[in-house]
Amino acid sequence: MAGRSGLPCDDSGALSVDATLAVPGHPGLWGAGDAVAVDGWAAHRMGCAVAMPMGAQAADAIEATLRGRAATDFSLSYTFRCIS
Repeated sequence: MAGRSGLPCDDSGALSVDATLAVPGHPGLWGAGDAVAVDGWAAHRMGCAVAMPMGAQAADAIEATLRGRAATDFSLSYTFRCIS
């Protein structure tokens, strides 16, 4: 869907976002979750373990922008990994 919209995408069709989850060249547009490719990141794991903190970060970035502050870069690390 992102590719058909004319927005910037990676080779797999995921929406390209910068480290703050903003879409480059499109002020006021952010992306989060399984359908985004974060600039400088290797492919991230799909699922709620990434999508939920990424969504929270996108909300923080939007709030910071609306308040005239700089948005922080998204970062994520795992304390453990469940295997079943």
